[in-house]
Parts: sequence; C-alpha cells; structure tokens
Amino acid sequence: MLKNVQLLNKVATSYKVMAGKDEMLQVLINLIKNGMEAVDKQGEVFITAEKRKDFCAIKVHDNGRGMSEEEVEKLGSPFYSTKTQGTGLGTTVCFHIIHRLNGEIEIESKPNKGTTFFVYLPLKV
Repeated sequence: MLKNVQLLNKVATSYKVMAGKDEMLQVLINLIKNGMEAVDKQGEVFITAEKRKDFCAIKVHDNGRGMSEEEVEKLGSPFYSTKTQGTGLGTTVCFHIIHRLNGEIEIESKPNKGTTFFVYLPLKV
C-alpha cells in the first residue's frame, strides 16, 4: 500500500537455510522496505529464491531510483543512508546478520534503473 507498490513474490520453492526465523525476517523486511521506499508511484519489488550449488540465492529487486557506484560502496556502513529520513542502521544490520551466518550479500544498482540485492545463505543439509 506504500505508494501503490506491487510486491511480487516469485519464490516457487522453499529452502532451508542455516538461519533463524527472526534473523531472516529482519533481513527480508529491511530489504523489501528499502525497495518499496526507493520506487515512485506504481513501482514494483520482486522477490525470488533459487538454489545455487550449496546456497540459497535470494534476490530482492526494485525498479526504483537506483544508486550510484559510490552510494553502493558505502552501503552497510553504520549511519550511511541514501534516504533523508534514514538512519543507515537497517542495511548495516542486514550485512552483519548475513556475514554472521556465513553468507554473502551483493548489490547491483544503476541510477534510474533500480537496485538488486543478492543474498546467498548456506543451505541446511
């Protein structure tokens, strides 16, 4: 309902990862919320997940304003935010959670084209 943004869940299969429910909820809520705040009217946020080797690859993509390379490089730094009202702590917490879980997080973004967060977490065997 925020700015009439469509949230498109394209996750077809469930995956068990080496993470707690609360940790995953914190990461996903933050990334999805950031995506929703980055888009203008009638924007879209897509969520997908797939298996890549021994990892679950979660992708959160928005068609929002995007970021420059310099902005992307600063993401995850405490108190750095691209939002006027942001604290810069939400993304920092996401980075810490993912790294603590032996995962990786990658970001692709282009100004006026949108942003994609790739979260890779070890699959539970």
